[in-house]
Amino acid sequence: MNLVAIVVMLQGGIYVINSIIEIFNGADFKVGTNIILSTNFYYIGVTFGVLLIISSIGLLRRKKYGYFLVLYLYSILLIYYLMAVIYLVVNKLYFLAFYCIVVMTIFYMIINFVRKNKSEFVG
Repeated sequence: MNLVAIVVMLQGGIYVINSIIEIFNGADFKVGTNIILSTNFYYIGVTFGVLLIISSIGLLRRKKYGYFLVLYLYSILLIYYLMAVIYLVVNKLYFLAFYCIVVMTIFYMIINFVRKNKSEFVG
């Protein structure tokens, strides 16, 4: 379980660092052109990354909030990547769609591993 917690923590840290870098570089974008190009979108990435870090701390300490938070956050990520795959297939970017499917498989493996080790979490 410690390996999964470290992977979740690294992913959350990468989200936070990437979003902060993009916030600083976001002055080049025109506000309102697209929600993804808006700097407000990157604040969601910072928040999501911090939640991943908090959930990884809960996984390390075997707390119940870490268990549920990881399941919810990775379920949200699976839905997000499913929408990305649909978008990429519609635009005929099949290699990127395949890459997203591989990432979704990794997320699903993390969810299954956490669900199978539910008995390790105490109140």
